[in-house]
Amino acid sequence: MSHHILEILGQESFNKSKLGLKYEAMLSDKQDSVQPAPELRPSSMPLCSILVLEKWIQHKQGLPRELEWTQDFYCDVGTTLHSICEKWMGRRGNLFGNWKCVSETCKLRNKPTNTPSSKSKCPECGSIRHYVELEVKYKGITGHIDVVVETRDGYIIGDYKTSSLKNIGRPAKPGQPEVKPSPYLVNKKYVAQVMTYAYIFRRLYKKRVLQASLLFVARDDPKVFREVSLPWTRDNSERVKLFLAQQTESFLAAKKSIETGDPKWVYEARMCQHTTKTDQDYYKKSVKPFFFRDCPWYKTCIVGVNITKCKVMVEGRFKKLGLVANSI
Repeated sequence: MSHHILEILGQESFNKSKLGLKYEAMLSDKQDSVQPAPELRPSSMPLCSILVLEKWIQHKQGLPRELEWTQDFYCDVGTTLHSICEKWMGRRGNLFGNWKCVSETCKLRNKPTNTPSSKSKCPECGSIRHYVELEVKYKGITGHIDVVVETRDGYIIGDYKTSSLKNIGRPAKPGQPEVKPSPYLVNKKYVAQVMTYAYIFRRLYKKRVLQASLLFVARDDPKVFREVSLPWTRDNSERVKLFLAQQTESFLAAKKSIETGDPKWVYEARMCQHTTKTDQDYYKKSVKPFFFRDCPWYKTCIVGVNITKCKVMVEGRFKKLGLVANSI
């Protein structure tokens, strides 16, 4: 009888066996992964020329980059969210982008369209297709826009983000007050990314952009989400234009330094400029909000305004590559 199996209940314990100990040990695991050649992508912005140089050196020398278990976990959870949204959002229609048919019998199965459109039905078999994120290339910048919503008045550029229920909060329900989102939910890095996507979309497709939106989904309860909308205005467009010009300059400076063996380009284009003793305040107000952790060069570039030490370290990076570095 099935009730016999229920007699096992009550015998459980919550002590860690070798299984639990192995999992616990895994949480602090790290492994090496290949450092690809740096690319100019909205998802990697904002850029500092010195940090881009570090990646170039890792790539050129075949030096591995360290990947933590937690990084792998959060990255894959985010990838899963994107994949599921592409599958299900396409069923709602009114999305602009690329599409692929997943019908078992269709000859166009799993072949993404080359021309973006709002047509969700497969022209071959008539079935609803899966939405595919929109790849964009603009002036050396390559990126993938998660979702573009088409409305009567214009387009909404969306970027999916995962976060914790604690950060997202909960909307008010009958008998339950609203749990407000954490002030740390909206990172400036996310704002820079999605506004960059909106700018590039507007430039490439000449379509009216209404807003850029960050859609935060709770990892521990995906039915809970919060949308953060950013208005698309002429002033904001100009701000993004200037931001991209600076980002492109930083990226190309690192590339030029690697190609010429002259580190001065990297040093002159770095994010934090050593001009006054207020550099530390500048970093905290204008640079740190873009990052989740302190810049690894923080104590070199900022603390004490140690210009000489910064120059020495930049030149030291070039010696690792065997390049003849001109004095900066």
